[in-house]
Amino acid sequence: MIPTDFEILNENKTLSEEPTLIYSDNNTDMWYQKDDSFDQPKAIVQMRVYTTDLNFSSSLEGSLFVVLWQSCVSEYLKEYTYMAANAALGFGLNAGRTGVDFSWAGYSDSMPAFVAQILKKVTEMRSADLEEIFDQVKEAHMLSWKNAYLQ
Repeated sequence: MIPTDFEILNENKTLSEEPTLIYSDNNTDMWYQKDDSFDQPKAIVQMRVYTTDLNFSSSLEGSLFVVLWQSCVSEYLKEYTYMAANAALGFGLNAGRTGVDFSWAGYSDSMPAFVAQILKKVTEMRSADLEEIFDQVKEAHMLSWKNAYLQ
C-alpha cells in the first residue's frame, strides 16, 4: 500500500472543468473529474450504492439494520484500514437516506489497489463468520442506546 510514484500528472483543462461520464450501464454511472488545483499526487474516490433493501431508511427495522451493518463492516475492516492509514490511505463508510456512501482518499499511486481490496473484503463478508463481530457490535450499540436513554 505504500506509494512509490509521486509524479504529478500534467494539467488537462478538459478533464478538470467539469465531471465526465466515463462508464454507464443499466445500474451504474461512473464519473471522473481531474483536480488541477493543488498539484498533489493524491486521489479521492467516492461511490454511492443506492438501495431499498430491507426498507432501508424508511422503517425502524431497516434503519437499525444499516446501523449494525455499517458497524460490522467497520469492525471487519479495522485491521486492514489501520494498515492503510499507516500508508496515508483513508476509508470511510456512511449510510445516508438514499444509500451507502463509500469514500477513499490517499496517494493516487496506491488508490486502485486500495479501492479494489476494500470492495473485495466487503464482498467476502457474505461468506465470513461474523457472529463474534456482530455480538460485539450489538453489545456496544445496546449499551450506547441504554446510556442515551438514561441521560
